[in-house]
Amino acid sequence: MSAKYWPRLAKEHVLFSAFGESTLLPLTAPEDVARAALAALEASAAGRGSGLLDAIVPIVGDYLTIKQIADDVSATTGIEVETEAAPEGDVHKDIRLAMHALLAKEPELYFNQAKELGLKTTTFKEFLAENKEAVKQALQG
Repeated sequence: MSAKYWPRLAKEHVLFSAFGESTLLPLTAPEDVARAALAALEASAAGRGSGLLDAIVPIVGDYLTIKQIADDVSATTGIEVETEAAPEGDVHKDIRLAMHALLAKEPELYFNQAKELGLKTTTFKEFLAENKEAVKQALQG
């Protein structure tokens, strides 16, 4: 959880989102992307197709609202995290438009596609449990 992307998180414990409060955001653990890349490379080296090479495969572990993310972080760390969403018509409208294609997809399509290719994805709660101390440290500045 980077102060670069959420500058108010460590100082004020406020998680700001450019999206509306009801928007489901796709969350991806870096380790999931690495496992997918490794699977594609290994399959290619072994001369067997994996369905991963030359394909765009969304690797999504969870779809949560900004409030659900804050609640999970609060529950894991014991530090209360509040949320704030950009108002409609804000400068962040461009960001919302750019992400529209990804956000408009049905979450189950992404989950199923990853499963069909044998990829295990990490839920946000699993990610928080594995990284609890680092997340807590980030919140404490």
